[in-house]
Amino acid sequence: MEHETAWLPQELQSVALRLARADHATYQLGELSLAWSREALQMQGADRGNGQLDVVVSGVRPIPPLASMLFSEAINHLRAAVDNTLFHLVESARDVMVPEKQAREIAMPIHEDPEKFTNWQSQKHSKGLVELGPGTQLGDRIQSLQPYADTTARGATISPARPTHGRAGRVRPPPGPIAEILEYRQTPDHPNSWRTLHRPALR
Repeated sequence: MEHETAWLPQELQSVALRLARADHATYQLGELSLAWSREALQMQGADRGNGQLDVVVSGVRPIPPLASMLFSEAINHLRAAVDNTLFHLVESARDVMVPEKQAREIAMPIHEDPEKFTNWQSQKHSKGLVELGPGTQLGDRIQSLQPYADTTARGATISPARPTHGRAGRVRPPPGPIAEILEYRQTPDHPNSWRTLHRPALR
């Protein structure tokens, strides 16, 4: 029986596993959130007299620490999957192994400002990554996925009911599209190290 990921290139098999783990972590986070929400509020009755009783929220249970860990893991795998896929596309486009120095430059950009994306393309082109430059097939595909160009993603936002405050009391702006969350997510799973897992004999 053919494996369900057989249609993927061999170099992207690990990406499929990452996406599967991200999906599972998201499911676990949903279950955990549901269990927490069922007993999240601590209620207390207050006698107002005349036979009336007010029920007020006296406390809120802390969010389980595991929730942030699951969210972090899912985002980390998603970011790594995107970067690993981009690396594979660059290497496939040139049909030769990407030098290590250039490999460390390959990461999916996420820009809301068209000018910043143009600067990104120019920088990559100047460093020898011509596949990512303006006017190339891969460069145009990446450009079409940027937040400023992908209008279909505008609805994918996360907006809290009210601003949240950091430790110093400064207001943190609401997160934007999901892509912007990935922008600030650092991952140690660099494409170069990912590549050598599949080609240990090549240096």
